[in-house]
Amino acid sequence: MKIRDWRKGIEDSEYFIPIIDPTFFEDPQCIEQALYAKNLKKSTILFIIKGTKFIIPDLFENIILKIEIKDGKDLMERQEEILNRLLKIKTIQ
Repeated sequence: MKIRDWRKGIEDSEYFIPIIDPTFFEDPQCIEQALYAKNLKKSTILFIIKGTKFIIPDLFENIILKIEIKDGKDLMERQEEILNRLLKIKTIQ
């Protein structure tokens, strides 16, 4: 993905939604995107692949939702549950 494409995507999005897997913090582009979202003060929804061991660093300061998932299939199967949780958060904000 071109740099300006992902920057525009983050700028135009209400939330920054990374999927954290064991390689996330080893990928410079993932770190750069997270820092860009942080600088824009984007609310973050973290999806964490089950079994991924990490401590949430200062990279993610504005976490509004953190969800552990088994894999991409689990994420797709839980769409309705996740959307309902997001709607509750938006109602409170």
